[in-house]
Amino acid sequence: MAVEIGKKESTIHEGQHDWRTMKHCSTRQLLILRHAKARKDLPVKDRERPLADEGRDDLRRVATAAAQAGLLPELVLCSPALRARETATLFLVAAGIDPDVLFDELIYAGVANDLPRLLGSVPEQVQCVMLVGHNPDLEDLVRRLCGDRKRCSALHPGALAVFEVTGPWREISAKTAGFKELIDPRA
Repeated sequence: MAVEIGKKESTIHEGQHDWRTMKHCSTRQLLILRHAKARKDLPVKDRERPLADEGRDDLRRVATAAAQAGLLPELVLCSPALRARETATLFLVAAGIDPDVLFDELIYAGVANDLPRLLGSVPEQVQCVMLVGHNPDLEDLVRRLCGDRKRCSALHPGALAVFEVTGPWREISAKTAGFKELIDPRA
């Protein structure tokens, strides 16, 4: 399934920062954001679980740190599950940016091997992409891209893994994606 680029799925406004004056990704970067802590106490289907208050607070701290570091995506690929959609929205509002947000069932369906293929469909002119989804698939992707598994720690709820990508999106692998940092709300 290819990403349909250019179709605006979500509009985020009223951020606390002016994106026009902020430093954006200066190199090609992949931001992998695990959804923030979600509620488990509600009688709803898995894909309809909302974020917990603690998750919202954690996410605001992660988004603020990311924005201050210039980690501002131009494109967001997001799971359609409610907790992932809320995570993407809160991150973008806290960071004060309004990129295209595209939802793809592959991110929710739990097919980790499809995530690099999904990223491979991103247009080459896009410098910074954020993938918002779920474990174990995101953590598996982070570890595969890391190569050195000891260097990459667990991807806790609300954590953001940052990779610098030196090759085309369609060739993303441990050879072309270098692990830069992990912004973890637990740190």
